[in-house]
Amino acid sequence: MPIWPRFMPTMNLETIFLDTSGFIAILNSHENTHAAACKLWEEWNTDAIPLCTSNYIVIETTAVIQHRLGMQAVNVFHSYVLAPVHVAWISEALHEAAVRDLIMFNRRQLSLVD
Repeated sequence: MPIWPRFMPTMNLETIFLDTSGFIAILNSHENTHAAACKLWEEWNTDAIPLCTSNYIVIETTAVIQHRLGMQAVNVFHSYVLAPVHVAWISEALHEAAVRDLIMFNRRQLSLVD
């Protein structure tokens, strides 16, 4: 069984899971994907399409934004960008299951955060 049904039981095929690279593309106008990300954000940022992410993604994104763009961008991210996004919190049990899966899949490019 994939982890996401345990992670967020209400998530379905129409839910959009947002990751760090997407958030960075929205906030950083110097990213090559900025214009496309902003267009998608406008389309997705409606009540019709559920948006979600995890607290791990929020932590990772905050660290990247703080390093690359500064504290004002961190404030924008937390105050505005995350406002319509459901943040699912990773439990200890889910964290342990994810670590087991990470080790089991034995792939260097697989991320524990994503």
